[in-house]
Amino acid sequence: MKVEAVGVCASDLKCYHGAAKFWGDENRPAWAQTGITPGHEFVGEIVAGSEEAMSHHGVAIGDRIVGEQIVPCEKCRYCRRGEYWMCGPHDMFGFRNHNGAMAQYLIIPINARVHRVSKDLPPHHAAYAEPLSCALHAVERASITFGDVVVVAGAGPIGLGLVAGAPVVDFL
Repeated sequence: MKVEAVGVCASDLKCYHGAAKFWGDENRPAWAQTGITPGHEFVGEIVAGSEEAMSHHGVAIGDRIVGEQIVPCEKCRYCRRGEYWMCGPHDMFGFRNHNGAMAQYLIIPINARVHRVSKDLPPHHAAYAEPLSCALHAVERASITFGDVVVVAGAGPIGLGLVAGAPVVDFL
């Protein structure tokens, strides 16, 4: 895939600055791997690929895609139940076992989840699909309904996605 746009996530910044969540400390092992190119919020155009991979992903040369950040193993109990987003030990673009999109090109592994997007959408808007989907997933999981009072701590991309997606009347 030829990268068109990539977002910079707070997780990218925390990882870059050495947060223990990524690099471990006296109480936990490192999760992130050295030598991995960052960038899990991305959009790009398919420029090459095997027939098998393109058929598996349902894409063709010239298609524009976004990718889900988690690259599931397809073997753990969550993947076997169809809950691939819960994959343990999950790999992730830009952190574990798969380079991210802060490069000119990105190889999409066969077990990654990708989605075609319109070329009418500006690239920087399409790259927002990943953080927006995280926000909307959180709204769905919280079962927020009209009239609920919701506190959103932070007005970054995910916080704004929460505000846009929550069907509520009152925000504090």
